Amino acid sequence: MRVPDFFIIGAPKCGTNALYSYLKEHPQVYMPDLKEPQYFSRDFPDLAQVDSQDAYERLFAPAPAGAVLGEASVWYLYSDAAVPAIREANPAARFIAILRNPIDAAHSLHTQFLRSLKESEDDFETAWNLQEERRHGRKLPRYCPEPRCVQYQEAHSFGLQVQRLMERVPADQLKVLIFEEFLPMCGAGTASCWSSWGWSRMAGRSSRWPMRAGRRAVARSCDFSTARRRHCRATWWPIGAR
Repeated sequence: MRVPDFFIIGAPKCGTNALYSYLKEHPQVYMPDLKEPQYFSRDFPDLAQVDSQDAYERLFAPAPAGAVLGEASVWYLYSDAAVPAIREANPAARFIAILRNPIDAAHSLHTQFLRSLKESEDDFETAWNLQEERRHGRKLPRYCPEPRCVQYQEAHSFGLQVQRLMERVPADQLKVLIFEEFLPMCGAGTASCWSSWGWSRMAGRSSRWPMRAGRRAVARSCDFSTARRRHCRATWWPIGAR
């Protein structure tokens, strides 16, 4: 099985669409048109868009010889099973996580779920306060495929997730980006990945290839209205706090 060379593993609503679109334009990178196959999130089976090895391999069949293969699935960081499964399939795989302020990300995910009918509560504070009941299978949104996705605090406890990631992945195979820092310097940020991972032939081109699709995706990633931010102390949690 040919497993990708690198993975964008999350987090949701933190700029993964922008990063995926930006890297997909690189002439020496091949990323499939399907974002979010979620093949390795085996503890979230209902999220998978690809559920067999043959189907997963077909995603990369059109890749030209010598291309660096990449894949993007935003729930891999949250998943407890994904990273170990990836490393079992390809011990040399590299991982990129991109993060942002977790409260902004949680609000943005709630908004996205409302639009896609995966959330039934219009008010974010109400949805937040339902987390304990939903943890026990009560008052779940009708069309939510994975109940853990509406555990907004757990899904956005980035400190715990990154700590677990660092315990599982060697430091030289891991990059953690911050969305607010990545946005103005995406070329330099990805060039640093290529250089540190020994893909120097790609690093020199990282600031020169077209960025049009990446910029459009960045704009979509910033659709969270300032007016909807509720940075109240009752719902704030430090990154990584339980």
